[in-house]
Amino acid sequence: MNNLFQIGKTLIHKFLQSGPLQKDRVKHLGERQLLSLDDFCSQFYPGEDLPRERILDVLKDLSEALEIPAGKLRPSDRFLVELAPLKNTWGSVDDTDFSLILLTERLQKRHGVRIDMKTVKTIDDYIRAACSSPSNAR
Repeated sequence: MNNLFQIGKTLIHKFLQSGPLQKDRVKHLGERQLLSLDDFCSQFYPGEDLPRERILDVLKDLSEALEIPAGKLRPSDRFLVELAPLKNTWGSVDDTDFSLILLTERLQKRHGVRIDMKTVKTIDDYIRAACSSPSNAR
């Protein structure tokens, strides 16, 4: 039964990804500079006591889930503001929440962390939650 649930979630996620939401989200970010992953870490997390590899893994995963290039994301980006689709685009379907739920489940299993989406508002909140404890397994 659990496998059937996972297959259903994946199919719904793929269906929702097929629309033009990604293009609208990227437009919403304006002419923001595209940073390399190394530049992202050195500019926003210099000297932080967070595992650099995990920051990069989480950033790549967020990029994939949100369908936004990782170099366009910033720690201050809010999921319900900067990363939300533009209003009046392709119906009102927003797959952000669903994508983040799937990503959160994967990260919690992979790194053995607890990510409370009730308290996560920004990319930085998400990265810090995902880096909150040592990796148990990969």
